[in-house]
Amino acid sequence: MDRRGGEGRKLTDVKGELSDYKWSPDGKKLLLVIQDPPDTSKTKTPKPYVIDRYHFKQDIKGIPPETIYHLYLFDIVSKKTGHVNKGSYNEESPDWSPDGKRLRS
Repeated sequence: MDRRGGEGRKLTDVKGELSDYKWSPDGKKLLLVIQDPPDTSKTKTPKPYVIDRYHFKQDIKGIPPETIYHLYLFDIVSKKTGHVNKGSYNEESPDWSPDGKRLRS
């Protein structure tokens, strides 16, 4: 939305759950934290549980599903979204360096 007023407009079409976002210092890019979509492939035998974290089970809920959040960079002008990182680890609470050249999480 223009800071002087007017109607807002949709910038992105995110597929997946958006967890967090940060504007770049120059206002030309958005850093998005998006949950990977769940694996919907049908398999005959379920995969075994792999416990790879300290907190692995909750009362009543049982073993929570593995959710992975990755960083994406969205360019406002070109309307393109690209991966910043990949892998089986989570990224949370990202931030830009003051000059906008580096990211930290």
